[in-house]
Parts: sequence; C-alpha cells; structure tokens
Amino acid sequence: MPFYQAVNPDGLIKNVYHFQIRQIRIFAMHKRSSLRFLLITSLLISLTIIVVVLSFTVGQKTWEALRQVQFEYIFLSFLLGLLAHCLDSFRIKTLCQAFGFHLPFLDGLKTTLAYNFMANITPSVMGGEPVLIYMLVEKTGIDTKKASAIAVIRGFFLILIIAIAGPVILFFHREYIISSFMKSLFDYLAVLFILIVGITIYAFLHLDNLRAILEKITGLFHRYRIFQKYYDPDVFIRHIYRWMEEFILSFKYLFKQKKISIVYTGGLTVLSMLANYSIAYVLLKGLSYDIHFLKVLSIQIVLYFLLYLTPTPGGSGFAEGGFYLLFYHFVPKHLLGILLILWRFFIAYLWVLVGWVLIIRDLGIKGLEEIKLRFPLE
Repeated sequence: MPFYQAVNPDGLIKNVYHFQIRQIRIFAMHKRSSLRFLLITSLLISLTIIVVVLSFTVGQKTWEALRQVQFEYIFLSFLLGLLAHCLDSFRIKTLCQAFGFHLPFLDGLKTTLAYNFMANITPSVMGGEPVLIYMLVEKTGIDTKKASAIAVIRGFFLILIIAIAGPVILFFHREYIISSFMKSLFDYLAVLFILIVGITIYAFLHLDNLRAILEKITGLFHRYRIFQKYYDPDVFIRHIYRWMEEFILSFKYLFKQKKISIVYTGGLTVLSMLANYSIAYVLLKGLSYDIHFLKVLSIQIVLYFLLYLTPTPGGSGFAEGGFYLLFYHFVPKHLLGILLILWRFFIAYLWVLVGWVLIIRDLGIKGLEEIKLRFPLE
C-alpha cells in the first residue's frame, strides 16, 4: 500500500515526534500551570533583555522620537503580522488539499496561531508541530501520518530558505556580525546546516543507507559523557530515520503527483516571510528613520538562522539580544530600544497572547489531555 494511503494514527507520531509529544504531555499533565509557567518564563527572559537594552539606549532623543511616531506605520505592522499568518494558513490549506483533505481558512488560521503559541514558549520551537498535527486531525479528519507529513514539509521550506540564504548573506556581509563569538557560532551552525542538507540529499537518493550513516554520526558523539548520559543512540537513530523517511516519501509523492502544490507552498512561504520580515522596516519608517529594505531583510535572515537552535523558549532573550547586536551599527542608538520592543511585540508577543486564548478556548485542558492519550509514548 502506498504510504500516503496508509492510516497509522499512533505509530508514526510516537516515533517521529517523541521529544515534542513528551513536551506536550508535560503540558497536559500539569494542566494550565505548565502553560502559564512557560509563557511567563518566556516573557520574563525577554523582558530582562529588553530592560538591559533600554538602560543603554534610552535618552532625551528617545522621548523626542516617541512624540514623533507615525502611528499609521504601527498599524501597518499589525496588518503585516496578520498577513503573514494568513499566508501560512493558505500554505497549510494547500498541503491539506494535496493529500485530499479540506481545511477551511479560519480553521487554518487558528491552527497557525496555536502553532505559533506553542512554538514560542518551547525551546527550538519543538512544541509547535504536535499541536499543529493535532489541530489538523481535529479540523479535517486527516490521519496523523498525513498530518505529520504536512507539518514536516511546511517547516522544511522555511528552514531551507534560511539555511541557504543565511550563509550566503554573511559570506558577502561579515560586517553584519560584530561579535567574534557570534561569528564563530554562525560558522559552526553553517557547517551543521550544510551537513544536514547533505545528509538529506543523500537520503533522497539512498534512503536504505541512511541508518548506517546515522549510526556512524551518533558513534562519534556518543564518545562524550554528556551524550552518554542524555541520549540513547538506538532511540535517536530510530526517531531521525522515521522522520527522514516520512519527509522523503511525502515529498516524493507531492513531486510526482502534486507538483503545483509544491510550487504554491514554496511561493506562500516566501510571501509569508516577506510580510513578517517587513515589520522591522515598517517600524523604522514609523520612527522616521530610513534604511534600505534589503539590509533589514538580510539582517533578519541571519538572526533567524542563529535562533533555530537556541535553548530558551521561543528564542526568548536570544532574539532580543541578537536583534540588538545585529542592528547596533545600522540604527541610531536612541531608536534601537523602541524598535526592539515594537518589533518583538508584533513578531511574537501579540500572536503568542492570541494563540494562548485559542489554546484555552479551542483546545482547553481536555484537548491537551486528548493529545496525551492519542499520542502515548509507552
């Protein structure tokens, strides 16, 4: 039976999203307190960094700039954020249609907002995909295998664009990063992403040999005590192999049967990113400061490249600190603190709060318990 006709509501999620589902189970077990704790933790980390930045940037010129803010640009920033989520909803809707299921636009928008909430309060956005899968199953009746394929492919396009564009931008503009630590970190991440892309390409051509490669890689890392303590090589290999297998089979199916869906998904991904990354540029216009749009866009691609492996919930702290360091030489000091607060609000805080309302109203504690029961780890 072709993979896309198979129905396996429990097995795939159990293996592919083991760590993510474990996080959601923790939320369900501790009910609202865990969600509130993660949300408050994320906001407190961000607030701490913002206070530090403001202490270095606020002055008399800052208050003068605030009095001259052009509020039409502030409202436009809100519209751009909403547009980015709407385009993401169309992206998920397109992938659902490719697998033969209908997702209404408003349900798709709720799904993206719920995903955004969970992704922004969990490290490395690992909590977003399980909620996305759950919402797709509930809203469309799609089985978890196809829902997981949609989640994987949706994320793949975004990561691919950033993984390619980030190193290219810094190759020509090393001046964007002034910290030697950040330069070293970026170089290591670039090598890591190149390695991941190389393994992915090889897996497309030789899926049967992927397990042997993963065993060699985990063998290298497992020499170190920290990996021996926290990681089981067999479990890690099994999870990664299942994830790669699902992604490859799904992508091959779409490429053979639904090429136009791949084109639409890629295009919607680019448009959604442009809407989201334009917010910083529009906010600077609202603060009466001109800067080239491509520079703002490039700096943010570099920033998001660095954020994907950050350990804090939703990149909190790292996002604010990275934004400050990357824009430090391109934006006047007295505007930088204001820009940081407004940018983070329209990029994350606003939609996290909206997603929080949806989690309680649309999923609730019962919904989180159902995720725990539907996707057991035992």
